[in-house]
Amino acid sequence: MPALLIIDKQGTIQYAYYGDSMHDIPKTQEILETIKKLET
Repeated sequence: MPALLIIDKQGTIQYAYYGDSMHDIPKTQEILETIKKLET
């Protein structure tokens, strides 16, 4: 099962996505926007 996790500096998972295959992972732009939101 592929997974994508964004973990903050404190070690807390802020974003988690679990997919069925590598073909359904989120787009890069979506991930970058999520990271930018966490920085503020």
